Amino acid sequence: MSLKLLPVAILTACVALAGCDEQQSDRAVQKLKEFFNAVKPDALLLKDMTPGVTTEAQIRDQMGKPETERTFTDGSKRFEYPCGPQGLNTYMVDIGRDGKLQAIMQVLTAKNFAKIRMGMTEDEVRRLLGKSGEMAVFPLKPETVWSWKWRERGVTEEGIFNVHFDQYHKVYTTSRSDVIPWAIDAKKAGWGMIRRRRYSRIGLVLGGGAARGWAHIGAVYANGDLDWLEEWVSRLTWQTVVRLLDLRLSGGLCVCRADCLAGAR
Repeated sequence: MSLKLLPVAILTACVALAGCDEQQSDRAVQKLKEFFNAVKPDALLLKDMTPGVTTEAQIRDQMGKPETERTFTDGSKRFEYPCGPQGLNTYMVDIGRDGKLQAIMQVLTAKNFAKIRMGMTEDEVRRLLGKSGEMAVFPLKPETVWSWKWRERGVTEEGIFNVHFDQYHKVYTTSRSDVIPWAIDAKKAGWGMIRRRRYSRIGLVLGGGAARGWAHIGAVYANGDLDWLEEWVSRLTWQTVVRLLDLRLSGGLCVCRADCLAGAR
């Protein structure tokens, strides 16, 4: 949230609270606290959190309501705090049976991703990585894909880690994705984020016009590497198709923009 908008949000909240009775005000204050905890920077979220000293009540007050809360047989607990749907960090907070903080772990790391194994259940993956930023369902395969954005190579470069579940909700593979630069502009235009996997590229040319061309693509869909294309095509509207066209007078041809398709091959 922009710092310039923060005073406006606070003022608006105060005006809203002024017209509420006491019970409504308490609920509104709680909602307001949850909202500010959700947008709080990591530095403030974790400030002064000390293992063996910070209590469970202090954790809840500073970090807010956890996404999930697990209680183990020995009385210890684990709270899950994903930092937004497109945040780069997810924190697991361990609390001992004495009610004191034991440890805080940022779980979106290569080391944790390497622990994902075939046959793991959705709950086992959730316990390890927390709530995914995105979930996509492909009923024709059938397949469900959970995706987490993370700092793949240091502070600035981002990547997407994907876990693929089969029809029995068990892991059968994992993959990684890039955020295509031109897809960021596409998302602003309402197309949604488009991702592609980084594998070796193989060219395949199939003729017969547009309609037959899509039929050919369906024939090679079993390769399993066209999920990103399915997502992209399913979001197309006639307006976005028109924006992709490059009208050229020479030869009377109308061709698709090469700069867009170069990133989508």
